Amino acid sequence: MKKAADCLERIQCVFSMILFMVFLICIIIQILTRYVPFIKITWTEEISVYTFIWAILMGTAVMLKRNEHFAFDFFRSKVTGTGKLIAESFIYLVIFGFSCYVAYCGVQLTRQFWNWTLTSLTWVSQRYTWSSLIVCGLTMAFYSLSNLTEVFQNHTKASAGNPDKGEGNNK
Repeated sequence: MKKAADCLERIQCVFSMILFMVFLICIIIQILTRYVPFIKITWTEEISVYTFIWAILMGTAVMLKRNEHFAFDFFRSKVTGTGKLIAESFIYLVIFGFSCYVAYCGVQLTRQFWNWTLTSLTWVSQRYTWSSLIVCGLTMAFYSLSNLTEVFQNHTKASAGNPDKGEGNNK
């Protein structure tokens, strides 16, 4: 599971970087169209917004995979052993549930906007925008299960008398 998560993370990082570059190029074009009178491009605003949405949501999933997501560490840092296992398991199960809900809502929104198009690019469907929620939710659910598996493996190693590996890379 860890190898699959690492591979998926690399794909998401590359995809997010490409989208962010498209975002920056669109912003530069937008700036040029304001100051250069003969350039008239109307689609850059919408494309920049939607590529930014995709890049942010892919980055959100990657941060979860790397355990760099928003977390309250006060209680988790105070407990050890089985208490820490229970706390981290609870956290990842809540994240898993939330991620599944995000994916479910993404499916509903993608269905709702399936035939809608962008205002300036009428040949581009809005389903591509809303499907970012599906991808984000599913990958976050996968990463939360992957992290939960790692928590159990680290707890098992620590219980077996290997305390130096018991904490893993969890923050």
